[in-house]
Amino acid sequence: MTIDQIKESLCFKHLYSQECLSRGSSPIKTTMKYFLDPEFHFLGAGMPPLELFGFQNFQFQTFDMGSYKLNEIPEATINNNIRLMTGDISRDEQDYDIEIAQALQYGNSRGHPALLKFLKEHIDSMFQVSRVYSDWDILINNGSTFGLESCLRVFCNRGDTILLEDLCYSSTVEAIEAQGINHVPIKMDSNGIVVEDLAHKLSNWDTLYSNIPKPKLMYVIPNGHNPKGTTLKDTRKVEIYRLLQKYDIVLLEDDPYFWLQMPDYVKYEDPELEVFENKKQFFAKLSKSFLSIDTDGRVLRFESFSKYFGPGVRLGYVVGSKKILDNLWNYHEVSLQASSGISQLMINGCLNRWGQDGFVNWFMRLRTTYTQKRNFCLNTLYKSIDTFNINEFITVEKAPQAGMFFMIYLNITKHRDYSTNLIKYGKNGISDYYENLFFEKFVEAKLLLAKGSWFKVKDPNYDVCSLDSCMLRGTYAAVTPEKMTKGLEIMCTIIKEEFK
Repeated sequence: MTIDQIKESLCFKHLYSQECLSRGSSPIKTTMKYFLDPEFHFLGAGMPPLELFGFQNFQFQTFDMGSYKLNEIPEATINNNIRLMTGDISRDEQDYDIEIAQALQYGNSRGHPALLKFLKEHIDSMFQVSRVYSDWDILINNGSTFGLESCLRVFCNRGDTILLEDLCYSSTVEAIEAQGINHVPIKMDSNGIVVEDLAHKLSNWDTLYSNIPKPKLMYVIPNGHNPKGTTLKDTRKVEIYRLLQKYDIVLLEDDPYFWLQMPDYVKYEDPELEVFENKKQFFAKLSKSFLSIDTDGRVLRFESFSKYFGPGVRLGYVVGSKKILDNLWNYHEVSLQASSGISQLMINGCLNRWGQDGFVNWFMRLRTTYTQKRNFCLNTLYKSIDTFNINEFITVEKAPQAGMFFMIYLNITKHRDYSTNLIKYGKNGISDYYENLFFEKFVEAKLLLAKGSWFKVKDPNYDVCSLDSCMLRGTYAAVTPEKMTKGLEIMCTIIKEEFK
């Protein structure tokens, strides 16, 4: 029998669950095929730069199985020497390092005690949670995506409702929709969630959304919002929290870009880099977490090592009320069981060598590097717009104060064929038409930006259409200056050709 004669497997779609059939693929992940093309100017995916991964190298030793003999039984011991090339440990290795045997064995699904202890000290020093309520805790998981998935399982039945910002990471929306949960978008502006829109929808829910239950959860990315790049003002956080109390809603605070906060951007300026004399001075420059104002235990904060150690470690944690975390723990027992012991060993070993002050020093380094990357990107973007004389065709979102992303809006009403295309595609399709047009032309020219429509959260009862603009998201995180300069030149060239 030849390979061509071997039949395919059967299709079992008729046996799939409703959740499986409801789950789609992430549109952003489909762009990764371009990442492997060295000629591409990949401004599409928010990947951290290699120079900001927390580890420089690893060393480990295995059994020599090449010379292994069947009649020899290896000793049942493991060399517990750990060599993480990050400097000498500042504490007793016996007390603070996780042994390799422990890391490779089945572990506690709450997380390893040594790592939990360090992280709890870190969180309390930053947000003073102990001053707000007593029974708070930490639960280690596989990152923010799993944190969201767990909370949806704990709080929501099919048909329940969650509030989202009107732009949201597409994988988040996919996870919610797959579980049959309704989502209602809340408007955003350049300073984050519009409190008035949140208050209006909650106070008029029975009129606006009488066909779906009142929300149990609200999900937000307060700093360096993906995709918009905005940061939620601290004054708004207080107003939002009071509304959540009034309507008894639990807040999911997904804040992976918190430690990527930056000073304000000043157009074309290259200011001196900040120098902080101490940790307290640095903390004073950072925005507040909802944890700091949470007196009820209704805030669950998602932390992730992906953005400041490397996505490949697949490690994060949830901070919140122990009463809630115990239920998330129960879900861990039948899902991930426990987060990677090897990842916990590496992260714990590094953190305890750095100490709390060293950990904060690392965040200061992140702030400096991301500030330089953002400033170069925006300076280059504005210079390119001026050089190509396309100011009337493009608007740049407020400069990000955190995170990896910038967003642009194309004024499609200025396009030479706008009137004709509006008749052809209608008000519901005109923005998507132009978004696809420019996305495809960019890809042909070896440039990738993310489509804004990938992040739009649909309202279950109301069609919200854009007649005058389309959105595109870019990133400066892992892009070299050369690729950034050339990529923005390609973008502006195509915009000028299309509009003029």
